[in-house]
Amino acid sequence: PNAPKRATTAFFAFGAEMRPKLKEENPSLSVTEVAKELGVRWKALSEEEKQPYNEIAAKDKIRADAERADYTKPDSDSDDSDAGAGSKRK
Repeated sequence: PNAPKRATTAFFAFGAEMRPKLKEENPSLSVTEVAKELGVRWKALSEEEKQPYNEIAAKDKIRADAERADYTKPDSDSDDSDAGAGSKRK
């Protein structure tokens, strides 16, 4: 749970920006329909139009790589969590 988050992709950066606008334009769209429409719109963009999102993704990759380099996975032997709690059936 404390592991670093993965870097976002250019498409996810695009989706985060466009999803609210799309929902505002079409409030009746389901989650699936929104995702499909975002894919259609992403595909229609030129490489030049995708560039800002690629830059966001590149910056986030640097962040994620730095966090991953600094992260040390906890030893499973010293884990005091309740990972096995509740696993027994009565």
